[in-house]
Amino acid sequence: VGQKDVVGYEKDDYLKVFPTPDEMIKDEYGNLYAHYDVSDYKAGRSLTVTIEKVYEMSDFDEAIAVRSESSADNVDSMYTKPQERVDSDNPKIVAKAKDITYGKSSDYKRAKAIFEFVNTNMRYNSGAAYANKGSLSALENLSGVCEEYATLFAALCRAVDIPTKIIDGYRVVKSVAVEESSHIDPSTGETVIDPATYEYELIPHTWNEIYFDDYGWVPVDTCVVYTGKDGNRIAFLDSFCKIDGSEYVADGYYNADRVALVWNDAFQHTDMTEKVEPYVKKIVEQHKFLDLSGYAWAEPSINTLYDMNVIKGYSETEYGPAGNITRIEFITMLARVLKNLNYVPGYYKQIYYYSDYDKNHYSKREYDFLMRLLEDADPHDTFAAGYYAMDFIFGTRLDMNKAITRGEVVALMDPFLRHSPDYSTYKFTDIVGNKFQASIVKAASNGLIKGYEDGSFRPNNPITRAEIAVIIDRYIGVKDMTI
Repeated sequence: VGQKDVVGYEKDDYLKVFPTPDEMIKDEYGNLYAHYDVSDYKAGRSLTVTIEKVYEMSDFDEAIAVRSESSADNVDSMYTKPQERVDSDNPKIVAKAKDITYGKSSDYKRAKAIFEFVNTNMRYNSGAAYANKGSLSALENLSGVCEEYATLFAALCRAVDIPTKIIDGYRVVKSVAVEESSHIDPSTGETVIDPATYEYELIPHTWNEIYFDDYGWVPVDTCVVYTGKDGNRIAFLDSFCKIDGSEYVADGYYNADRVALVWNDAFQHTDMTEKVEPYVKKIVEQHKFLDLSGYAWAEPSINTLYDMNVIKGYSETEYGPAGNITRIEFITMLARVLKNLNYVPGYYKQIYYYSDYDKNHYSKREYDFLMRLLEDADPHDTFAAGYYAMDFIFGTRLDMNKAITRGEVVALMDPFLRHSPDYSTYKFTDIVGNKFQASIVKAASNGLIKGYEDGSFRPNNPITRAEIAVIIDRYIGVKDMTI
């Protein structure tokens, strides 16, 4: 599962594990492990575990000056000692560390020399003979994956008493999805630049942090390799004590047992992408809620939104199709859908918060996102973002855990529908005079709702979890009609 608040250049909002584990256990580094008892599972039954983490990343721009001797008085002694695959007490490691750092007058200079050695001499090799073998193998073969780069750097630093951590997590890789282009605006004749758009991918990665007095823990990544025009390796010092923290997502501290648990024999002899993707897809295909008998009309929608991480079940096998959706649950769902459809708010002023809304609630990020989009749709500056839209729908109190009604659902979706209400086509028998009448007809005109066989819509009835899945799925299906 990892842990929260691992590094100083990352602020974690929340870390959730679903379904709730039978037991949570910590290792000596503080990493959390979710344990599930599946001893009573029948053959063929699967368990899907979702770990959801929300975080903000930032640059690490502290300039590290050349320091005199630092000490580990204020840090945990485990980061100056050997551990599994970090062989800082091995004679070969100790001799090499002393050789590299000979004559260097400060921990900063010693760490920099070790960085240059690892960064320019190691070769990336994911072969089974070199990957996930640790520091001694890295020194002897000068080959391995990011784990070998990080464990060798840590072992060499610890061998000369420089406190060094090993961080597990992900590297953010940015690539161009659509190149920058231009077109002529037919109405003005002017050239308009269409900026490039980008895609982001999280690649499993391991890096280091070293400790300096007055600065604390500073990130280092020895695995970012640079080759000069002449083909020779050059130390990439931008990755020494001044990496861009916004490119790194920390998950927890390195533990060889943890690596073995995740990358077991089933995933050997493949590259990192092949290790992850087929397994994830296999789990998604196997997932099935077991309480959807009689809800065949909603099951495809429920499964689609579950795979998109828009909706959750009560457990891995129980969705609860007849249950109600609370107001805050629907706000969260709608925001997640709009994010999936690449909506981006342009309004970043103060958010309106109901006096009874808990800003520590898991939904805050989605709440803020939706409020900004509502303000974009109908701008008002007298109050904070989203006030007018939400006040019209819910009044002066959000009552976030109150069951949301069918009328309130379509009213909240109204700003994100293109087609205007068509009263000549949709004449529900029970909406005349209802304050959401226009939104109800607009939702029907956009293909989201059909009402009941008796011609009613029942706007004041709570909406069920099955119904909400179908409505949201229909909305995604006609996304080309959204503004």
